Amino acid sequence: MTRCALCIHPSRRRVRDGTNVLLKQLLDQFVEENKPIERHLCTDKGVESMAIDGRITTRIIEHFTRKKIPVLTVHDSYVIQSQYEQELMEQIVYATKAEIGDFYFKKKQEKLSPNVITTFARMDSQINVIQSYKSITESINRTEGYKLRYKRFTRYLNDYHPEG
Repeated sequence: MTRCALCIHPSRRRVRDGTNVLLKQLLDQFVEENKPIERHLCTDKGVESMAIDGRITTRIIEHFTRKKIPVLTVHDSYVIQSQYEQELMEQIVYATKAEIGDFYFKKKQEKLSPNVITTFARMDSQINVIQSYKSITESINRTEGYKLRYKRFTRYLNDYHPEG
């Protein structure tokens, strides 16, 4: 098991012996600022959390791969075509519940997609849907890397799943 400088805990001998006063101050302040989770520090809870996150992501990727829908992961976020956005949100809930049980968690979306705007427009006819959609589509900047990966994905679908 790899141990961080903080994990010299409980005594923190190397830090407390005065060889690095600044490090001691930083580590003590970190522990003080994180009292609610202090008992979890240096217990591999971060590694356990990353493993859970990885299993959730695997479930989501497998779901969409079975349906031949491309989904990209960026750290703990997902990028998917807007028409599958609601399905992605449902799969996030399903995969998370499968991994950690029925536990409340908050989902976050970075930008409003056209599907979300359409849903809002149905709720409130005062929203200028066309202008909102235009501003969103104009803000989408697909990188060359994305375009290349998408091209490879569609080629894969055509080569290995020609039936669509």
